[in-house]
Amino acid sequence: KRIRSTDDPCIVKMQALLKGTTDVSKLSQGIVHWQPPPEALAEAKAALADPSVHNYGNDEGSAELRKVLKEKLLRENGFRNSEVMVTCGANQAFANVVVALTDATKAVVLFPPYYFNHKMAIQMTGGAGCLEMGETDEKSGVPSPEWVEKRLSANAGGGDGGTPPSPPVSLIVLC
Repeated sequence: KRIRSTDDPCIVKMQALLKGTTDVSKLSQGIVHWQPPPEALAEAKAALADPSVHNYGNDEGSAELRKVLKEKLLRENGFRNSEVMVTCGANQAFANVVVALTDATKAVVLFPPYYFNHKMAIQMTGGAGCLEMGETDEKSGVPSPEWVEKRLSANAGGGDGGTPPSPPVSLIVLC
């Protein structure tokens, strides 16, 4: 039921609109049936000689890469005691966050403009029933601090005695 109620990806719609056009450059994300550049294929072929690429990896990503990233975060950003997860891409990372932090009883707030895959991940994991669109400033596109403050204060209860409390916010997505 959740999957059937998930929005179709807009990239599929755009591909249909662009079909047969020759004067349009496609600057969208890669799609599973698009071939990588020859240089990337050559690098991938060369990497197959490394025995470590034939093993399952840690769920959180390569320990060596995570260590280097944590050192960088400490050295350049001052982040102490932080954890890092390395995923196949931003969509996988976002899906992991949604699964870890949301459920059907908690609200998820998206601020436009949002990446369509973010909304789809929320829909596919059961959070769409409490999906809210946050308000943004029309000129700057920056989320409204007043709206956020009002919405988060609604977590505590209705305030007017007759309004039921809003579902607690478990995730606010700023793109």
